[in-house]
Amino acid sequence: MIKAAIALLVYALLLVGMGCFAYRVAPPEAIALTALIVPSVAAVLATAAAVLCVLGTRNRKLGMIGAPAGLVLPVLVALAFAGRAFPATTAYLDARAELAERPSASDLAQFADAAIEQGETGVADVAAVMARDNAESLAAVSKDYLIITLWGATALSLYAFVTLLLLRPKPAAAATADE
Repeated sequence: MIKAAIALLVYALLLVGMGCFAYRVAPPEAIALTALIVPSVAAVLATAAAVLCVLGTRNRKLGMIGAPAGLVLPVLVALAFAGRAFPATTAYLDARAELAERPSASDLAQFADAAIEQGETGVADVAAVMARDNAESLAAVSKDYLIITLWGATALSLYAFVTLLLLRPKPAAAATADE
């Protein structure tokens, strides 16, 4: 139980570290506080499960709550992060593909200047709208920090789950601990 508690505490620290990383590298227009809050809440739950695992060395009932909770928590956290990462990754890839098909901002500016010189303000307005759309696509592409952090937290959670599975006491060891 102590090894599982240590693994859960390391997992909690790494989750908070990933949240701090995402908060630090987020662009100014992003709602970066959620990148810090969500992993911190998961870390608090992992810490609570670790405390119950440690208390389970003295009180078996508490250990029977902490160990399964600590085992299930990384799976739930992995599902939550992957559920958020998948749509973000899809939007990112779509924005990159769409942006690659569009003319560059400098091409649009030259096009708009040429249209204004020829007195075609409607064409210049279309070029301005296309430039704004490019800026929106660039904003979607700038969320790569979020995708990296979410997939990283998903992988970390799955790794924590596998580690906790490997740290479970063997049936023979559990039977001798009961006696």
